[in-house]
Amino acid sequence: MTYAVEADLDLVWGAETVTLMSADPESRRRNNARISEACAGAAAIIDGYLARRYALPLPLGNEGRAVLRQIAVDIAVWRLASTNAASMTEAIGKRYEEAKGFLDKVSEGKTAIPLAGQDGAVTEAAAATSDADASPNEARMFSAERVFTRDRMRGL
Repeated sequence: MTYAVEADLDLVWGAETVTLMSADPESRRRNNARISEACAGAAAIIDGYLARRYALPLPLGNEGRAVLRQIAVDIAVWRLASTNAASMTEAIGKRYEEAKGFLDKVSEGKTAIPLAGQDGAVTEAAAATSDADASPNEARMFSAERVFTRDRMRGL
């Protein structure tokens, strides 16, 4: 599944920046094939992390698409910049590390991707994986929102 396309990279990083990162050294022209490959590579990386927790393809809603689009853009730009040392900046490296960190948390179950049909509550569909991927010794708990919180107990 593709999470980001060339236009997304242009929107977030600017067309000129993406052109410079993707350009052939000799011609200095935009290389659309390299950009497409970077987007496809980012999608493969994301799917690798998500497959540890979810059955793919995910039923994404607008919020889930937006989250994964941003992650894919950051990874794709890092992939483009990593082929040219002059293009790599601290911001690109930092955003890549943050994207990987988020994906690590998703794969460990510490955070979740918003799926289609979610109303903000944790649903079984949000945390479920296919039966083939589930560990037989894995315990899963689902509950309602906490009743006794610090804010609610304040002043008693």
